[in-house]
Amino acid sequence: SCKDIFLRDGNLIGVFENEQGEITIKLDMYKCHRFDRIGYKGEVNGIYPKNYETLRENEIKLEQAQKETLVQKQKREKELAKEKRRKELVAKYGDNFGNLIFNGKVAIGMTKEMCREAVGYYPTSQYKATTARGESEIWVYHVTNTKMTLYFDDGILYLIENKRY
Repeated sequence: SCKDIFLRDGNLIGVFENEQGEITIKLDMYKCHRFDRIGYKGEVNGIYPKNYETLRENEIKLEQAQKETLVQKQKREKELAKEKRRKELVAKYGDNFGNLIFNGKVAIGMTKEMCREAVGYYPTSQYKATTARGESEIWVYHVTNTKMTLYFDDGILYLIENKRY
C-alpha cells in the first residue's frame, strides 16, 4: 500500500509497503508504474496525495530555481568570456590600448587593426586624401546618430572627428 508521496530532487517519490517491507520508488506525476518485480501487482492510476497542491508548488519553485541557476551560470560564463577577451586584447595591444579596444573606444596612435577591433566592424566607407602630411587613409563610420571619421597616416590614427546628425 502507498504510505507517503513526496518531492525529492525534482522527482515525485512514493513510499510503498508490501510483504517484504518498505520501499521508495520514483513515480510518474499521475500514475504509478508497474511494480511486479517487487511483489506489487498491477498498476495504480490516479494517486494524488492529500498535499498535491503543495507538491506542485514545490515543483514550480524547483523549476524556477533551476532556471535561475541556469541564468546565473550563463551570466557567469559570459562574464568569464568577456574577461578572457579583455585579457587577450591587453596581451596583444598593451594595457592602455587593450582596455580601450575592449570598451569600444578608439584613440590617437592606434593602428587600423586596433580601430577595426574597437568599433567591431569595417567602416561604412574608406577613401584616400592628399593632405599637408601626405596621403592619408580616411575611414567613415556611422554610429548611433554620429558620423565618426578616422584619419590614418602610415596606418596610424592621427585624427578623430565626431559629428552628430
